[in-house]
Amino acid sequence: MESNGFQYEVGFASFAMGLGGIYASTVDQPGAWVTASIASGLFPLIAGINHIIEIVRNHNYAPGQTVILISDFGIPVSLLVLLVVTGAIF
Repeated sequence: MESNGFQYEVGFASFAMGLGGIYASTVDQPGAWVTASIASGLFPLIAGINHIIEIVRNHNYAPGQTVILISDFGIPVSLLVLLVVTGAIF
């Protein structure tokens, strides 16, 4: 299967978010965790919204559009809960 470049772009974005998480884990600053969480949570959240639009608009119920919603919304919610529980925000 040939790539159209999209997989590389997503891979590089994931790599960058991972590096941000590693950096945040090495400093004792809540701001670093908030920044890493925004970067790592916003991408899947927006992707999840796009998947819902595709489901509604095109009636595309393929697993790549439906099952992925678990992580698309689970990751940002988990990060938000962790930030609240640890006192990094609110």
